[in-house]
Amino acid sequence: MIPVSGNVEYLRVVDGSIELAGWCICHHPSWIRGFELEVAGRPAAVVESRLRMDSPDLVSAYTESSAASASRFAMRAAAPWVTDGALVRIRPVVSTGERGVLALTSVVNPKLEMPPSAGVHIIGGDYHRTAMEYLGYFMDLVGLRETARVLDVGCGFGRMAYALTHYLRAGGSYLGFDVMADAIQYCKRAHASRAGAFEFVHLDAKNGMYNTGGALDDTRIVFPASDVDLVIMTSVITHLLVDATRNYFRQAARSLKRGGCALITAFVVDECAAELVRRGKASAGMRRSDEHHCWLGNEQLLERVVGFDEADLLRWIDEAGFDVRMSIPGRWSGRTPALSYQDIFILVKR
Repeated sequence: MIPVSGNVEYLRVVDGSIELAGWCICHHPSWIRGFELEVAGRPAAVVESRLRMDSPDLVSAYTESSAASASRFAMRAAAPWVTDGALVRIRPVVSTGERGVLALTSVVNPKLEMPPSAGVHIIGGDYHRTAMEYLGYFMDLVGLRETARVLDVGCGFGRMAYALTHYLRAGGSYLGFDVMADAIQYCKRAHASRAGAFEFVHLDAKNGMYNTGGALDDTRIVFPASDVDLVIMTSVITHLLVDATRNYFRQAARSLKRGGCALITAFVVDECAAELVRRGKASAGMRRSDEHHCWLGNEQLLERVVGFDEADLLRWIDEAGFDVRMSIPGRWSGRTPALSYQDIFILVKR
């Protein structure tokens, strides 16, 4: 799988045609020679395109890429069948002719409104862009089916639900839970029209970052689902200490059917990351805590930023009954090239 970074920044439908613009950088010793476009699951013929347009604003973020200064694109394609809520996927074709690169994903006139700005601030990042980024991972790295059953652990203000409501169809289902009661209330309102297919549950577990007065012990909570195809844990164990993290892995395995997948993100400190952290290159600065057996970004608010030694994390993954299908380093540590901000693991239940 050849990874890419990118974003669809502009998307408009005009008289049966779809116009798009954005940027795309291929983390591979080759250049992008074109795009394959899919709209609502159907190939769309590109009738006009411009590649390698100037993008000086991306140079500082992607210093390792010689293509960063000329990575913008624009295109127009015929897609008379396009409707609101249609999923649009742009798959780069690299100069060697290789396929299998990750597609950029976006939506025509999304069905859901954005959450309140305070909610977006709490979970961090660009809400729509991050949602579409991870939908691409679910489709291309996990191979998620449209009829899958999904459990979203720590769903927050519904960023993954926002993405999946444009993908899952009849037969598929989504259950999200979180420790923040106001986030769950928002999600229930936003997805009221799809109640039943999309459900949200508040678990009042204690967390020093998001729910200090919680009544439940996060080292003992039980996930409210079983026999699912995919468990999502994005930016979850980055806010959990060791015992809670181990429990979440066990619960994820219990909730999955055999052969099901978990996509988790983490701050994993291997030798390379530890050296970059020591040199001050990491944007998520942390120090090793012997007392808590992990890496902490704030020793007063322990769950604010949490990282784990690679050997420990891999041992807990194995103990829970998972095999690692794929691990992809993130750019949090200052490592380049990198696909996403946090490290990504695709796990398969044995």
